[in-house]
Amino acid sequence: QVCARRWRASCDCGSPASLGSRVAVVTGVSIGMDNNAIMTAPMDNYVKSEVHTKLFLQAAQPGIWLEDPPLEFAAVLQRPSGQADVGFKMDLDANDGYTLQVMSFEPGPVSEWNKHHGLAKYKDIRPYDRIFEVNGQRGDSRDLLQAMKSGGHIDVLLRRPIEYKVKVVYGKAGLGLDMHTELDGSLVLKSIKQASPFDEWNKAHWQTPVKAGDRLIEVNGHRGNAEELVHFMTKDYELNLVFAH
Repeated sequence: QVCARRWRASCDCGSPASLGSRVAVVTGVSIGMDNNAIMTAPMDNYVKSEVHTKLFLQAAQPGIWLEDPPLEFAAVLQRPSGQADVGFKMDLDANDGYTLQVMSFEPGPVSEWNKHHGLAKYKDIRPYDRIFEVNGQRGDSRDLLQAMKSGGHIDVLLRRPIEYKVKVVYGKAGLGLDMHTELDGSLVLKSIKQASPFDEWNKAHWQTPVKAGDRLIEVNGHRGNAEELVHFMTKDYELNLVFAH
């Protein structure tokens, strides 16, 4: 079934001295919404058919994708024949309010799609891809979830994660980040506190803010799993960070 995120573990990023010890397990279901605009990319490579508003990627010249794979691509997910009540078996995160972030998926429509559109075609669906359109519908995560519940198949547009840089300095109350650890060891942002260094960063960079669901992948030039990244965040008060949205 298509389901919302299940928070597994979180850490409230306070001062460097307290970072390593403030970890708690949180259970339940959470779908957060905000009003920030999402980053967009050109859509020139897509064409729309007249039937079911199917979207297909225009054919690329041989060799081009090997050097410059697309950041956006189309996929068609088909429910098993005669099983209209079966879901697409995806775990989705709707926290940014505008997209559905793929967190994981079980054997089913997504894995079947990937068998035929794998690495060689750069159209395989991967964890942390974001669905931003379903059957021509876009703009609101709740509408996207609803669109995925209808019909024997869905036409979706997905976007690969995009890396961006953030530079912040610890404040008196820390960074103001609430983050959680995914099962794959990734460190993912859950929320940002008001009047925190990250809140001030977002006000100054309102067109490309740090958002819930973004994944921290680098701290002062170091990459690693969640535990390693938290460790590096305790080393300095000035942080050069790389997130993936």
